[in-house]
Amino acid sequence: MNRPVRTLFIGTLCLLAVASWVRAAGAGYEARLEALRKKALDERKKQGLPDDKLFAKYPTPVVRFGKPSTICPGGKTHVTLKGTFPADTAFVLRSENVTVTNERLSATQWDADVTVRGDVTPEQVQIEVVAPVSNATVNAPLLTIGCRHTWTLNVSNGETLVVTTDWPTGGNAVTGDWSKGGRQEGLTQERVSGAGESFDFERAVSTEDAMAQMTGLQKVMDSPEMKALDKKQNEASKKMQACGKLPQKDQQACFTTAGKELEGLVAQQQALLKKGQAAGAPAFGCDTLRVRVKGSALEGTAEKCAGTDAQLKVTGTVRAVP
Repeated sequence: MNRPVRTLFIGTLCLLAVASWVRAAGAGYEARLEALRKKALDERKKQGLPDDKLFAKYPTPVVRFGKPSTICPGGKTHVTLKGTFPADTAFVLRSENVTVTNERLSATQWDADVTVRGDVTPEQVQIEVVAPVSNATVNAPLLTIGCRHTWTLNVSNGETLVVTTDWPTGGNAVTGDWSKGGRQEGLTQERVSGAGESFDFERAVSTEDAMAQMTGLQKVMDSPEMKALDKKQNEASKKMQACGKLPQKDQQACFTTAGKELEGLVAQQQALLKKGQAAGAPAFGCDTLRVRVKGSALEGTAEKCAGTDAQLKVTGTVRAVP
């Protein structure tokens, strides 16, 4: 092979190797776990070990669980995992939003530097610890990607909710600012939960709101309309019981007629209860918003919103606050 052709050939091989590495890296942690599984299977076949000897020689790693570190988007931190690790144990972070460098492993400790992307939302990052050959694994919480984020949620009825969270929230409610047409409607307490791609915003019910809901329902239960429906329902139930005493050939028609009457009465009762619940509905905003995150964009739905029983569409954005 002459020199120019040999140079071109070697260069092509290098490009193919680089392309293969990029594809493997881009495939993410799932691809790495699958590669480890296949490698372990090949090694297992070569050694020909039965299960009892396999796991005795390559046991499941033992992890000493600790409190996960919290890191902000765009940040870098040093992590340490203590335990008992066979030689060649692999450590895989189950997230596409982190980069691991400077790994160091001993029989009792794994260390590494972790860098987080700057545009990510709160996420709990697990680490999967994989033994060689046996592929025995154990999972442990390693990181919480959190700090401060501002969420802007636009409901299709024209209302907007803005919430700033400090992550992790610890289950505490945060202040939500509702507005419409550029004018503030009021403040609420919102409980924010979720991680990764899915988040829920649920209004914390105040004492005043709870009393309003109870009062509205009690008024309906004590109303003449509900009492009249209760009386009719008792009468229809008696008719249903009487159907069982009729000749066999007449029972089906009797049960059908009485059943339809009962269904109609129940529907009327439910309509009254719905009316009572509406009396205690929020004067502005929505009780529950559920969104999914795509990059920095939010999409989802809102329920139990002021003035409507319909499920409304939600769009918006989330951004990390420096």
